[in-house]
Amino acid sequence: MVSRMCPHADVCPVCAGTASVDPRATRRYRATYCVDGWQECARYAVAAELGIERVPAEISPEDHPRAYELVSARWLRRASSPAAAVFSAW
Repeated sequence: MVSRMCPHADVCPVCAGTASVDPRATRRYRATYCVDGWQECARYAVAAELGIERVPAEISPEDHPRAYELVSARWLRRASSPAAAVFSAW
């Protein structure tokens, strides 16, 4: 099976390793979300709904409550959106 990088990996500070986060947390986030797990990333959900430029720098891949807050109005209108997949498991 071929691994797939997040479509926003080239501009995401978590995937790029430039986020202001503890190095251990960065490694864990990258291993969990940047390769293959990006469909469950809170940052990806916001980027998919609002655009990568609207993702707050401080939101972590696991910050689903904040991501939901940012996209909920739009997500509730579009149940088939990428964010719906993230929040359906949450």
